[in-house]
Amino acid sequence: MRYYEFIAEYKTQITKGNYGQKILDKIGLPTIVQRKAFPPNMYENDYTMGALDLMDTPRINPIDNSHNVENITLEDYNEHKDEIVDWLLRQFEYFDPTPNKQYTQQIVKWFLSDNLAAFPSIEDGQSTLKESLYYFQKMKARLPVMHTVNYRDIAQYTSAKNFMASVQHFRDEYGKKEELPKGEYKKIYESEFGTAYWPMDQEAACYLGQGTQWCTAATYSDNYFDHYNEVGGLIIINLNKKVKLVRSKTAEDSELYVTKVQAYVRPDEDVRNIWGVEEITNQQDVEIEPYMLDPTYNGSNDLIKLWHDDKFQEAARKVAEHYRPKDWGME
Repeated sequence: MRYYEFIAEYKTQITKGNYGQKILDKIGLPTIVQRKAFPPNMYENDYTMGALDLMDTPRINPIDNSHNVENITLEDYNEHKDEIVDWLLRQFEYFDPTPNKQYTQQIVKWFLSDNLAAFPSIEDGQSTLKESLYYFQKMKARLPVMHTVNYRDIAQYTSAKNFMASVQHFRDEYGKKEELPKGEYKKIYESEFGTAYWPMDQEAACYLGQGTQWCTAATYSDNYFDHYNEVGGLIIINLNKKVKLVRSKTAEDSELYVTKVQAYVRPDEDVRNIWGVEEITNQQDVEIEPYMLDPTYNGSNDLIKLWHDDKFQEAARKVAEHYRPKDWGME
C-alpha cells in the first residue's frame, strides 16, 4: 500500500486560540504577575525574558540580565499578552523550515510538554531544531513505516530531544553523504586519546562538526559560528573511543556518551588567568559540566586523560590567547 500523508493547514490564529494561554502559562507569566517573582525552579529563559522585554520590564542586573518584576500589574499583563503570544508564535514559525509551516503546531506541543528543555534558547530553535526539521523533511520519504511505529509521522516523537536524536540516527542510516568544503582549520593536538582541531571559519566548523547537533555546524539553518568566533575560539575534539560520563550519581538519564566534544574558550579579563572555558558539549549538544571532567568524580577515561594532558591545556590556552583584545596588554 502506498503511503500518503495528509497535512492539516497551519493557521496562526487557530494555533493562538488553541495554545495561546498554555504558552503564557508555560513561560510563567501569570505566576510572575501574581507572585511578583519568578516561579520556583524556573530559570530565566529567552522566552520569558523576551516577553518581559515586550512588557517594558527593566533589566536591573547586567551580569545575568535579570528583570525587576516587582511592579508588574495584572493590567500590564492583560495589555501585552496578545502581543507576547504573537511574538512567541513568530519564533516557533521561524524554527519551521517548511514553506507551509506544517511542523509549527508540533513545535508548540513540544514546547509545552518539554519543560522548556526542548529548545532552551531561541538560538537552539533557530539552529539545531530547524536543522533537524530540514533533514527530517528531506529524508521522510525514505523513513520506514511499520505496524507499530510510523517514523514519517512527526507527532509520534514524544519530545524535541527524542526527535533530534532520531533525525541524527536517520541521517547516518538513510541520509545521503554530503561533501562539505573543509574550510580553514588547524590541528592543535593529537594523542592516543584523540585529536583536537581549531576551526577558523564557518566552513571548517561545519566540516569538523558533521554528525553533531551544534549550532556552529548548521548548514541549512542559522549558523552561530561568527557569533562565537568574534570573542572566543571553538575547539573540536574527536575521541578515538566512545566514553561514558556520569552526570549525576542519583538522577535518571545520568549517563552521557561522548564521541565528539566542542569546547568554547576565550581569554579571561584577569590577565593572570589567561583563558577560561565558557562551555563544553558532546556531539548531541548536551553540556558537559566541568565537574564531569574531574578524575575524582568520573574516574579515568580517554576524554579526561586528553583534557588534563598538559599539551592539550597549552594548545587550548594558545587558541584562547588568539582572541585576547590588543588593548588588554600583557603581563
